[in-house]
Amino acid sequence: MAFLQQLSSSLFPHRWRLLAISMAGLLICAVLFFLAHSAIGVALVGPLVLLPWGLMCVARAKYAFQSAFFLALATFGLAWPLIVLLG
Repeated sequence: MAFLQQLSSSLFPHRWRLLAISMAGLLICAVLFFLAHSAIGVALVGPLVLLPWGLMCVARAKYAFQSAFFLALATFGLAWPLIVLLG
């Protein structure tokens, strides 16, 4: 639990950067999916949107179980391209 609290406190100053990265990733994925009609847009949602969004939520979490849930979401974001492209 101490690890999650330390991670949360170290990410807290960067929460707005993580939000900006997440929104830019969402824009990139939308352009690739809707304008280029590419499955890569769906595959990139994980690392470009879910990962920074999950880390931003870890930074704002007040309790350890919330941090653990959002860290699992960020990890799922890393695995998302494999799920989409191999599944």
